[in-house]
Amino acid sequence: QLRGSLLHTLGALGDPGVIAEAQKRFAAFLKDPRSLDGNLRSPVFTIVGRNADEAAYEQLHALGKREDGTEQKRTLYGALCHARTPELARKTLALALGDDLPPKESAKLVGRVASDAELPELAWEFARQNLDALLARLPAFSANDYVPGIFRSFTEAARADELEAFAKASLPPSVTAQVAKAADEIRFKAALKKRLPPEMDAWLRARGKH
Repeated sequence: QLRGSLLHTLGALGDPGVIAEAQKRFAAFLKDPRSLDGNLRSPVFTIVGRNADEAAYEQLHALGKREDGTEQKRTLYGALCHARTPELARKTLALALGDDLPPKESAKLVGRVASDAELPELAWEFARQNLDALLARLPAFSANDYVPGIFRSFTEAARADELEAFAKASLPPSVTAQVAKAADEIRFKAALKKRLPPEMDAWLRARGKH
């Protein structure tokens, strides 16, 4: 578990050696699934997804569609959610309205693109355009946190204002508590960003995390 967690972290931070090794092991896995230990599959798939080109993305998607096991299927589709290029992220977002996964699981892909691919603008644009269809895939208790959950990946105070205005105009009163929590979290992150040392701020910007 520790090794897997460390690999996830190093992959997210863009360690070139870890990325290269994950891609090497993924290529071997495609030829022989037995070559990749079970406890390494999640970090390897995630790192490959995060750095995927079109070919690697389609390989992950094909594996996910063929997979019968629930846990590995979730891992593979989770890896697709890490794809950071807008073109590939849009493909993942489209799966939220498809039949690859159960309706509840597929709808959650939008929030995961927002957080895992660090593309909340793209995810929110898609969600806003397809909100009725997405909410229809969720049980009532999950629907209340759907839009606030997407917004939690934003770090600009203006987005908290946007969430509150959208909820007031377009969402039922039952979402009020979740909207308030998400807005507070966004404003906290926005305030924290202002206190970052210049060196850390530059490091985050260089890696597209700010």
